[in-house]
Amino acid sequence: MKTDEIGATFGAQVKQARESLQWSQAELAKQLGHALGKEVNALVITRIEGGKRPVSIVELVALASVFKTTPGKLLEGVEVDTDHIEADRAVGRWVMREAAARRALGDLAGFLRDHPHTRETIRASLFRTVGEEVDEIMRRLDSAEFPEPSGT
Repeated sequence: MKTDEIGATFGAQVKQARESLQWSQAELAKQLGHALGKEVNALVITRIEGGKRPVSIVELVALASVFKTTPGKLLEGVEVDTDHIEADRAVGRWVMREAAARRALGDLAGFLRDHPHTRETIRASLFRTVGEEVDEIMRRLDSAEFPEPSGT
């Protein structure tokens, strides 16, 4: 869900809650202002309901309090795209594995220093850059060698 869609969906929830109490936007502004301890203009409510004004967490909690509901209820229907979070986690796992691989390569370098006669055999089979590994994974993904995860 895009940012403007999130605002529109949330705004619709606020409008529905306000209308269920038969309040005007001015009345909601007054109630919200009281909950926040500051003056709130009715134009703020118009912009929130229209999805044109982001709401802080403090305002979300205050709105929920005014409507005698929970922030979660006001956020019903708001969907957040989490693909980037999964990608960040995958990159984090990759970085951790890369660090472990670099330590292993350090150990291997020590072994090769002590056993020079095995260098060429190991060099031919093991030394690839991380970039080459990513290229290989992408090639395999593009050629559908990796099945889709189940449950998606």
